[in-house]
Amino acid sequence: MQRLFLAALVFCLFVPRAIRAQNDDYLVLISWDGCRWDYINRNLTPNVQKLIDDGVRAESLQPVFPSKTFPNHYTLVTGLYPENHGIVFNKFQDFITGESYRIGKDAPSIHRDKWYKGESLWITAQKHGIKSGIVFWPGSETFKKHPDYFLTYDHTMPHKERLDRLIEWISLPPAERPHLLLLYFPDADDDGHEFGPDSEKVNETIQKLDTTLGDLVGRLKETGLYKKTNIVLVSDHGMVNTDIDKRINIREMLSGFHFKVNGDSPNLTFFSDKNEIEKMYKVLKNNENGFNVYQKKQIPAHLHMRESPFTGQLLVMAKPGYYFKSPWPESKGSHGFDPEIRDVHGVFVAHGPAFKKGFTMGTIENIDVYPLLCSVMGITPTKNIDGSLNRVKAFLK
Repeated sequence: MQRLFLAALVFCLFVPRAIRAQNDDYLVLISWDGCRWDYINRNLTPNVQKLIDDGVRAESLQPVFPSKTFPNHYTLVTGLYPENHGIVFNKFQDFITGESYRIGKDAPSIHRDKWYKGESLWITAQKHGIKSGIVFWPGSETFKKHPDYFLTYDHTMPHKERLDRLIEWISLPPAERPHLLLLYFPDADDDGHEFGPDSEKVNETIQKLDTTLGDLVGRLKETGLYKKTNIVLVSDHGMVNTDIDKRINIREMLSGFHFKVNGDSPNLTFFSDKNEIEKMYKVLKNNENGFNVYQKKQIPAHLHMRESPFTGQLLVMAKPGYYFKSPWPESKGSHGFDPEIRDVHGVFVAHGPAFKKGFTMGTIENIDVYPLLCSVMGITPTKNIDGSLNRVKAFLK
């Protein structure tokens, strides 16, 4: 009996807390698309501040390149750079097969598993016997690698309905209930583009999102599960002010050349034969104002784009504030820029039984969120990821 007691004591002392708590706690991962790192510093988000005061935060969350919605949301749940998880742009083409990927409710490509490499958080959870429910998230609507519960994307779904569905799932009988839940809101991105990141409209939107967060906390308390729930608030990227006078017409510069292109503003990557590419590079280099042009082998290492088959022989990147002319309406805010630029950074806030109280770190990388969330759930992350728990484990108790 004494030996059994000692063995149990050693297990409790040396097995990590998260592993001992597997399947007991809940994890709610919330994304405020386009929420710039400083939006929650404007004294407009009292409910976020409550989580910070009794939890943890990073000063900013650095995205991966390009700082766009789908590449970064999928990085958050895989711990991989886009060149490794496959979603390198919001839209791109495989010029070998002729197949295309693009975002959009009516785009069949978002459902095809072939585009999504790596292992998503909900699949890792499933392998450990944990059910998941997702109210919208890039990669969650695939034919095979989907969560247990998920919705077809509806951009206009009201906040309350999104919360209703999450609470419905978390109130299911224990055997059917998901312990991993993801929740997505597009509002800050929509209004950041249309009105600019420093607009009064964005401030109003952040207040609305904060009110919804408060409603979620209140409803979790009503279920009796709040004290067992870890809430993690992130965003995929920030937002940079753009100037209508800083529009660049790249296609006009390259008039007469024959090429194919992937990506969209502020990043374009070009495919053509060797001779054409050399001539295009010279033209772009001679007109390099408001943008940078790189041959594939010269692409800065921190962008992690050289290995993707969807990156062409040239990469053209607009500088902050500039944008490439396109068929889309001009906007007052943009993103997609080099992730080292502070204003494309997002937010990271976490609260719950897994996290310390009143703890702040500096800038963290979003590739590290996946292994952190795995630790919170007490599950083992998949191997060969780019992220590392060691860089962010100080958040945990």
